[in-house]
Amino acid sequence: MVVAAKPGRTLAPEQIAAVINMVAGSVASLSPQRVSLVDQAGNYLSARIDLSEGFEAGNQGNENAKRIQDEIRRNVKDLLGPVIGEDNFKVSVTAAVDNDKIEETLEKYGEAPKVTSEATREEQDRNRMVLGVPGSLSNRAPAAGVPAPAGAPGAAGADANKGGDEGSAHKNATSRQFAYDRSITQIKRSRGRLQQLSVAVVLNSAAAPNPKSGWNATEMANMDKMLRSGLGINASRGDVLAVSALSFPAKAPAAQWWEERDNVVDMSSWAIYLVGALLGFLLIVRPLLRLLTVRLTPPMMQNVEATLAQAGAAANGASGGGAAALGAPGAPQLPGMAASSPMPVVPLLENYDLPPPGSAVDVMVDHLKVLAEKEPERVAEVVKQWMQKNGRNQ
Repeated sequence: MVVAAKPGRTLAPEQIAAVINMVAGSVASLSPQRVSLVDQAGNYLSARIDLSEGFEAGNQGNENAKRIQDEIRRNVKDLLGPVIGEDNFKVSVTAAVDNDKIEETLEKYGEAPKVTSEATREEQDRNRMVLGVPGSLSNRAPAAGVPAPAGAPGAAGADANKGGDEGSAHKNATSRQFAYDRSITQIKRSRGRLQQLSVAVVLNSAAAPNPKSGWNATEMANMDKMLRSGLGINASRGDVLAVSALSFPAKAPAAQWWEERDNVVDMSSWAIYLVGALLGFLLIVRPLLRLLTVRLTPPMMQNVEATLAQAGAAANGASGGGAAALGAPGAPQLPGMAASSPMPVVPLLENYDLPPPGSAVDVMVDHLKVLAEKEPERVAEVVKQWMQKNGRNQ
């Protein structure tokens, strides 16, 4: 199977395993070991993972070594950072990790055997028959023994036993079974075991309690002891810890935010975008909106707008001469509405008692309110156009 990755991108081991298992699961009786994955450059991606006994994403490659190294660095930072400052020490960590999967079975026996079962068998035959080959020496009578003296002790008992055992046979058999104590232990060692750890820590001499003399032997010994306990250094495993003190170079002063090139470039880019957007609005969007407003406004509304503009100027003027009301003699009329609207202006105003010319502004405003209550839609449209025009003029 061939996959095409984006330029500069690579597939993680867990992603490779997911693709292989998905392909194997979509075909009946197809094992993941028989699926090969290759990218567009011809790289054999399946060789990066082992699917023979399942896939463990955390135990592939150097993931365990990186995890252990990061953990050791974090422990050193937590130990020394609050004491001497994070800028006054440097640490280097190297971890040797065994990624082999091992299964062991141990069988042990005890030192001394123990009896598990015992059987005893005893046989006695009192009617012994004469057997043997005729004419052989086995059929001869035994040689006569020297008789014991008559008065000797035990002679009578011996004769009695001899007479009693004459023609009998005895057979004894004992069977014992022994066994050793046995214990069977099965051990499965997972991948990612730490084999050896090497840590090097360099302290800044200027961070010592006495900067002039630097770190003395006692302080260095305390640092070494503290780090060994905090990092879990195991000498039997072969772990190595080296603590030394050196003079660090003076730290360069931090540049101001406006002196950093990245910040200047970012700010310039945003300023250019802002100026471009502002120019686009003023030179393109605003003229288009004006043109559309003028073209979409009907001629009648343009005339009404001009008339209301004159009336508004008369109402808000500070000259003190007053202004004429709409529809009054000598006041500006609505020529657009009288010419093109089917409803003339005279019927709209003839039912109202218009104030005489030269009336106060409050009186004229009251009459305009009455007119707005009777014809709200027409007055609202006229005021809307008037407000838009006055806004553009300002």
